[in-house]
Amino acid sequence: MVSFDCDTADDIEAAWDVHNRLLGLGVMPAYAVPGELLAEGASVYRRISATGAEFLNHGYRRHTYFDQAAGLHRSCFFYDRQPRGAVAADVTGGDKAVAEIIGLRPRGFRTPHFGTFQSEDQLRFLHGLLRRLGYAYSTSTAPRFGLRYGPVFDRHGLREIPISGCGSRLSAVLDSWGCFRAPDRVLGPEDYRDEAIKMARLLAGGPGLLNYYADPSHIADQPIFFDTVATLAKIASPTTYASLLERLT
Repeated sequence: MVSFDCDTADDIEAAWDVHNRLLGLGVMPAYAVPGELLAEGASVYRRISATGAEFLNHGYRRHTYFDQAAGLHRSCFFYDRQPRGAVAADVTGGDKAVAEIIGLRPRGFRTPHFGTFQSEDQLRFLHGLLRRLGYAYSTSTAPRFGLRYGPVFDRHGLREIPISGCGSRLSAVLDSWGCFRAPDRVLGPEDYRDEAIKMARLLAGGPGLLNYYADPSHIADQPIFFDTVATLAKIASPTTYASLLERLT
């Protein structure tokens, strides 16, 4: 499964071309877009939705800003630094935005700033809220949760689908920021390919799940990302969150 976190306006510009290229590889990605940015890029995201792509609730407020001095986007509005009431309001606001802009109620959720709201208490709060809203799953936890509880687990009140890690460091998150864009990154594009393929081969021949995400603007001009997805699609059958849940029922 491939999903995209679209956390900046740059992702609006890149999303359709990236989406179209993945469709050509037989892969239907899902999208997690904050409500404010979903409204800003409504025409692009509705076009993507019309192809059958699923849109997750990713909260409502923008959770990045552009630092002019540094020349890069920085993160803000972390759920673990907010009162629970503010988190609940952002989740319900994101739910409403997807329903109104895309025209379909979201079934899944991803926490902004992946992996920063995943203590036992935080997940029980989040999953309880999502369950009351009628959600089927969340995909907000780090690879260590998959290693501990399995690729899909229901421990905190709702099905959770952890992100997959690196083939050589199973608990380490493999994402586009860390391999393609971070100024201080220690991994590069080749590492992204090698780590993802190594993980796929570790799971080949047995039950397993690959659940990777990226930001469209990070990989739009990176052929190695698309080559990686094409290789993964030959090792593991491409699927979607909705299809996975159908197989589990």
